[in-house]
Amino acid sequence: MDIKPEKVLIMGCGGVGLPLVNAFSELGLQLYAQLRSESRAEMLRSKGIAPIIADLDKATLPDFPSQDALIYYFIPPASGGENQNQAGCDVRLERFLKQAECARHIVYISTTGVYGDCHGEWVTEQRPLNPQSASSLRRVAAEQQLYDFHLRYQVSVTILRVAAIYGRDRLPVERLRRADPVLKRSLSHWSNRIHIDDLVQICLAAGQAQSFKGQKLTWQVYNVSDGQPSSMTDYFLQVAQLLGLPQPKELTWAEAEQFFSAAMLVYLRESKRIDNRRMLEELKITLRYPSSELGLADSIESADILSKK
Repeated sequence: MDIKPEKVLIMGCGGVGLPLVNAFSELGLQLYAQLRSESRAEMLRSKGIAPIIADLDKATLPDFPSQDALIYYFIPPASGGENQNQAGCDVRLERFLKQAECARHIVYISTTGVYGDCHGEWVTEQRPLNPQSASSLRRVAAEQQLYDFHLRYQVSVTILRVAAIYGRDRLPVERLRRADPVLKRSLSHWSNRIHIDDLVQICLAAGQAQSFKGQKLTWQVYNVSDGQPSSMTDYFLQVAQLLGLPQPKELTWAEAEQFFSAAMLVYLRESKRIDNRRMLEELKITLRYPSSELGLADSIESADILSKK
């Protein structure tokens, strides 16, 4: 892939940021990665990556190398309190954007949760937003912050609305080993997923989204999923079968309301099928794992989970 920027800044070096750092590390770019502590800093230095230790919950931040940079922002909004202002804005993002006015392009990971419950309908990027959980409300607020920032400073922004992420280190193995129950299969609604390896390649492609139409100033939004929705219960049953574990007990809604958290119940009540055609066509993506069947089998084999039963 022809990566145009000479400088890349990755804010948040966790479950998505770290695989992306590894993907970028072999491309000969000037690469910076933000961390909250020194725990992974030496590992990054060994790859020729400059770590930046910074906690965006703190009012005082170091100077970030954001000028003319391609920036990936993976830090989630805080859950409230002092890190959410009266307007509901994400203070972490607000603090960072004060240093990003001369950035070339920002890629932000949001969530398909911003659409809320769509009653099983197929959902494109034109769907009106209808967040129904506190976390999704915070993501909508963050998207609006970025849109306002984009208009004010003419910085290109790409929003990736990402479905549930799975992969070798993102499987519900311990939950299944504990025999935690699931919602009854006939009651479980549509949900959507994307393999972490595919998400990384989508992030790489999104870094060029500001130029594929020959435009200098862009605002782009993409749904990110494998385009093959199923229910959460189907997903758990499939993982259990592949691992040779007992199928989890299935609960009625009345039983589920006694077992699951309020946040999980909101998620279980939402039903939508994410349309990923715009992502595939405009970012020219060929998914490595176009279905969870392929992705789960490879994830379990590569993680050698079967030998650890």
